[in-house]
Amino acid sequence: MTRTRKKSAKKRTLYDARYLESRLAQLPPAFRDLFRDAYIGARKLRARADDAVAPPGLMDMVDRRCGEWSLHARPACSEGCAWCCMQDVLMAPFEFDAVREAIDSAGLGDRVRRNLAASDTGPTIHVDGRDLPVSPCPLLDDEHRCMIYTARPLACRTQFAMHAEKCQNAFEAARDGNADASYPRAGDPAVIGIAAREAMQANRRVFLRDQLRAHL
Repeated sequence: MTRTRKKSAKKRTLYDARYLESRLAQLPPAFRDLFRDAYIGARKLRARADDAVAPPGLMDMVDRRCGEWSLHARPACSEGCAWCCMQDVLMAPFEFDAVREAIDSAGLGDRVRRNLAASDTGPTIHVDGRDLPVSPCPLLDDEHRCMIYTARPLACRTQFAMHAEKCQNAFEAARDGNADASYPRAGDPAVIGIAAREAMQANRRVFLRDQLRAHL
């Protein structure tokens, strides 16, 4: 009986404590509590969804945590300000599943296909160790608003600028050919997004524009 109890208790474990502790050790101290809380919160959602890849409520949890942060941080982002939408987006496959469903349900395929054809060439900007193309996201409308906003990926939900002018200047510099252009972004929301994605055990990453090409 004792062995059975131990085995079932292990099966109900929400996360690998050793992995979490080793992951926290890689982060600056200021981000550790934030990562732990977001990671465990996402794992709980995953467990309630019977180990589903993208449990209901995951994006709502991320939005709520970022919203709580923004109340005191007061980021510079506002509707129609889409300078951070001038780069490609790296995401887990389960995130693109939501993007694809939103495009198909809204009948946006032809419009996104046209936008995509015009977004593949041009200069790049340096973000988190990667060089990403600088051109409008294929999912933006004519007024620079996201056409699938409620289904947007974690990277988009957790991208916040504290200085709108610096963000704009960086992308304009990259668009004008400055290969060393980069821009600062808020760390707390980024950590929330990383924790949520890692809680889903989504180690594989894909680029939005590559996935759109394959789908459309």
